[in-house]
Amino acid sequence: ARIQANLTALDAALEAFPHLSRLAVEGGWSVLLRRPALDPDGECALRLLREGRVLVQPGHYFDLGSDAFLVLSLLGPEAAFREGLARTLPRM
Repeated sequence: ARIQANLTALDAALEAFPHLSRLAVEGGWSVLLRRPALDPDGECALRLLREGRVLVQPGHYFDLGSDAFLVLSLLGPEAAFREGLARTLPRM
């Protein structure tokens, strides 16, 4: 239920950021977030950690061949996930 709630929160938050989208979730605990590849995914993840105090994983950790993806965990508490989205999405 928590994973679905976090996914629903992500979908709602993405409406305000048309340059971002997500791939279909196939029953796992994470979601692939597609972003403009303006910088390497690792640099973007570090920037989000420094500036937004949010931990995401670069897509290359999962052998994605493009800098256009970050991986978000859907396992966190719902309130913390929504707060993380508010600090992350505007910085992408």
